[in-house]
Amino acid sequence: MGSISKFRRNKNGNVGIVFAVASVAVVGAVGVALDYSDLNRQRSDMQNVADSAALATVRAFGLLEGKKLNLSKLIAAYVDGQKIIAANGENFDSKYITFDPDTASATVTLSKTGELTLAKILGRDKAQISVKAVATAVATPSACVIALDPVAPTGIKLSTSGAVEAGGCAIWSNSTSPYSISGGGSGYAKASMICSAGGVSVGSGFTFSPSVYKYCSPIADPLETYVQPVPGTCQFSDLTLAGSGAHVLNPGVYCGGIRLQGSASVEFKPGIYHIVGGALKIGAGATATGSGVTFVASGAGSSIDFTGSASITLSAPTSGITEGILFSSARNGASEESNITGSTNLHIEGAIYLPTHNLKIAGKSTLSIPPTHSLLIAGTLHFASTLVEVRSDYEAATMKAPAGVAYTGIRLAK
Repeated sequence: MGSISKFRRNKNGNVGIVFAVASVAVVGAVGVALDYSDLNRQRSDMQNVADSAALATVRAFGLLEGKKLNLSKLIAAYVDGQKIIAANGENFDSKYITFDPDTASATVTLSKTGELTLAKILGRDKAQISVKAVATAVATPSACVIALDPVAPTGIKLSTSGAVEAGGCAIWSNSTSPYSISGGGSGYAKASMICSAGGVSVGSGFTFSPSVYKYCSPIADPLETYVQPVPGTCQFSDLTLAGSGAHVLNPGVYCGGIRLQGSASVEFKPGIYHIVGGALKIGAGATATGSGVTFVASGAGSSIDFTGSASITLSAPTSGITEGILFSSARNGASEESNITGSTNLHIEGAIYLPTHNLKIAGKSTLSIPPTHSLLIAGTLHFASTLVEVRSDYEAATMKAPAGVAYTGIRLAK
């Protein structure tokens, strides 16, 4: 009896028992928190896929051709949306795409069953995840940074500390290469959407926000209906201005290009400047100003080349056949190399449209294109050691969109 009584009074193991019982609850609570965090991550990934699919669906329907109901367009739109889901998503329990032609809007709804791991301790092993995205037509271009070349090894490249911020619009590469968009170094890219017609390469120190959507449909050239002015006979040949003098230039045909060197100061009078068979080269400590101007590059070797510590302030016309366009080149021209490099102090208003050029922007801390006049289109784009800020809101601009840019674009509904 004494031994039994002593056993009943012994409390040495109570703490262990209480701890064991409490541990089940503690581990279960921690498990629920971890599983909840993982579910949120999955939901965020699903939302990105739904957003991209909704945007692609509306774009494929053919907004630029109007909102008339067309079965073939609806099928193409549906297929494009499903491609985005298949390329970027997982196996969803359900995936619905609906389209309203009256409002030119698409709704994408995705759902799947999320697996719970640690929460199984509390008797729950699954959770339903559902997301919805709605894209509709709005009055801004859908993309403002575009690389058009479909066969380029890399359409958009960001290296060293190169960065791009595209506020309220998308970044798009039409290259179908596995490295269509490449981000390396310590830079970043931010936009409402970043889309690659091919793959993407991301370095360990680089950030895309949001993540790049792969295998998107190539975006149509928003200026494909723009008719570039044709140059006449040469009026000036191999013009070079240097030294410290002040100069005034008038519109015309400049064969062999225009070169500003030294500390030359040049005012460009309003009008169209044809740069034929040479470069618009502004370098060293030169200064260039001009309002209501368009520079049209044509012929082999025609390009833009801004280097050194040049100071450049230029704006596009607000009326006429080149309204809203600051730089342009032939759509069917040869591949050319254009550069904005060095510590150039650059302030520009208007579209940069160089559809067959490899445009490199490098060596400057910040290049900011005014928020209502932004359109950066080239064959390929390379951003290095430079922050380029591009925003597009022609609806709010005093300068209208260039001829050929429809006011109808696509954006996710708020």
